[in-house]
Amino acid sequence: MAPTSGNQQPWKFLIITDKNKINEMKDACIKETIEYLKKNNEEIDTSKKEEITNVFNDYFSAPVYIIVLTDNNSIYSSYNHWDGPLAAGYLLLAARALGYGTVFITDSVPESVTKEVFNIPDNYIRVCITPVGIPVEWPPTPKKKPLKEFIINETF
Repeated sequence: MAPTSGNQQPWKFLIITDKNKINEMKDACIKETIEYLKKNNEEIDTSKKEEITNVFNDYFSAPVYIIVLTDNNSIYSSYNHWDGPLAAGYLLLAARALGYGTVFITDSVPESVTKEVFNIPDNYIRVCITPVGIPVEWPPTPKKKPLKEFIINETF
């Protein structure tokens, strides 16, 4: 039900439940992170590898992942950079309303990893990847600015 330019609905939702594929993504992220750090002359000892592995073990602990994509072959593809995040936002809100935890992940799981692991065609751009599951513990709700900070009356 997300709004979309010209009702083009350029999104696709790739649902991943296969634990082997989830682990393949995790392993690729660990490898890519270590390679990136090495290229930047960072020392990668056993404890650093363990730290990186633990971070990605947390990222990939959900039973379901959804990769939100937009199709560059859509009618109004220049609007996809708005349409895709709107659809992802609605997905996250719906999941939370149904009692599931989720998060909007972008650069922590590189697009190149998801494209490679799932053979995503080049005409698709990844908006985000989101885990869906029931958290062991719900994090506290972050403080938000008061509404009056967002409202402008006619002029700045």
